[in-house]
Amino acid sequence: MPEEKGAFAPDVSAGISPPRRITEPFVKARFALWLFQQGAVNITVSVDGAEPDADEVRRILISEGYGFERAGRTLTSYAGIYTSKGNRARVGARPGPDITAEFGDGRRLQAECKGEKTVSGVRSGTDWSGFCEVLGQLLMAVGDLESPPEFVALVLPKTQRVVAFAERAGGNNLLRRIPVLISVVDADGRVESVGRKMQFK
Repeated sequence: MPEEKGAFAPDVSAGISPPRRITEPFVKARFALWLFQQGAVNITVSVDGAEPDADEVRRILISEGYGFERAGRTLTSYAGIYTSKGNRARVGARPGPDITAEFGDGRRLQAECKGEKTVSGVRSGTDWSGFCEVLGQLLMAVGDLESPPEFVALVLPKTQRVVAFAERAGGNNLLRRIPVLISVVDADGRVESVGRKMQFK
């Protein structure tokens, strides 16, 4: 009897190419661009060099018309200042909040992001544990701030399972009191809110 293929395992033998995995740098870059569309003027993005294809952040921002200036003496290819039409994004390689943003009216946002797990990770359930991990990181980081931001966001890759996790979290009574805003980014870079809508304007 042939081995049953998982729902997330493409049938390579049939000539079907694996879908593009939505990496964490991709999620961060696309969410940052979306925040600029919502009225953010200054954004800081932290990209760990250990993340898969960390340079993707630079490529995406430049492809969207952002000028790039390397910051200081860093040898990291993507670290620096990106500017376009009054918008400014500082991308760094040091640990810190994944994304912080400031809007024109002074309101602030802090977000934690996660990329899509591999097929083997999904099969072993690490997509759920990863969801809980990044949610915990967000709550701990914001909870330690003397002046917490007006918006707290969790940004995830759009997959069927992750959307189900996000909808479950959106109905959680405690998270609704904080409240934690949840967004997903699809493989084309589109950003969607899950549950409570983000109202910045």
